[in-house]
Amino acid sequence: MTTIRWVLCATDFSPAARAAWEEAQLLGDIFRVEVLLLHVLAPPILPGATDVSPVLWEDVTGTAYRAACQELDRLVVNRSRRYVKVTPRIELGPAATRILQVADEQAGGVLVLGVHPRGPLSRALLGSVADRVVREARCPVLAVPARTGEARGRAARIDRICYATDFLPSADAAWPWAAAVAGAAGAHMDLLHVVVPPALELPMSADGLGKMAQRLHAEATSRATQFLGEHPFSGKEPQVLIGWGDPGEEILRQARIRAADLVVMGTHGRSPLASWILGSVAQHVVQASPRPLLIVGPGQHRPVPRPPEAVIAQRAAERESCELPSR
Repeated sequence: MTTIRWVLCATDFSPAARAAWEEAQLLGDIFRVEVLLLHVLAPPILPGATDVSPVLWEDVTGTAYRAACQELDRLVVNRSRRYVKVTPRIELGPAATRILQVADEQAGGVLVLGVHPRGPLSRALLGSVADRVVREARCPVLAVPARTGEARGRAARIDRICYATDFLPSADAAWPWAAAVAGAAGAHMDLLHVVVPPALELPMSADGLGKMAQRLHAEATSRATQFLGEHPFSGKEPQVLIGWGDPGEEILRQARIRAADLVVMGTHGRSPLASWILGSVAQHVVQASPRPLLIVGPGQHRPVPRPPEAVIAQRAAERESCELPSR
């Protein structure tokens, strides 16, 4: 059995970042691990200044640093899961670069980011920072939308996970992470595969279309059964769902119908931004879904082996006795 060893939550103190903070605490609670709450302080830009004195530079950066410390302290002290151990951290430099460097310090963790849903032709994450982070992170990224309407309060638990797969290696890489979360949370798992109707060059009768649909459905069911046979899961037996149509829309529909608390997907991780972030199924889902999306790219670290029961018991005792950090 595998587990998650750490959780990193990057925050810019926006509403979307606050939603991500709640999900990060939930993961910390489920896996009983420390949450690192990170804010990256960008170097100050002084308009019209070409030669800034060291005194002025220290004054500007010091003021920004103190303000960030106050915000982080407020989040830590007022956290909803008070027995989750949290370590606030501030880094100075380019946001994406520093987030990636901190996330790469050790294996076996998840990076949590807030999502700002926008129009269909614009970036959906945190702009260019998150675009780069999602593409280059060597750990899975949990994209969390700002909570409105039905999404409010979903961070209270993870009862059902929708694992979407096309049975390609990139999707297979996401399975251990979905299984780790489901096992730790005691959640139900839905394995969803969407059949994309083939483009037909010649017209086909309704009877012929029906038989083709039945054959494709049977083939997809067989592949899902084979997948589960090759990837044992110690939790509750997964429910196989076969969808039909546009993958992004069908994943959203099934996640809504099944009341999934988390969607897990692998990505192909193509290098050009336009062909991956703006053109992928994962991008469509993260842009339109009120549910958090765990994005696992190719070549990323796998979850680490679960520690012995004695270690788990010791960590639980430490968790129950931890105190609020102070500065």
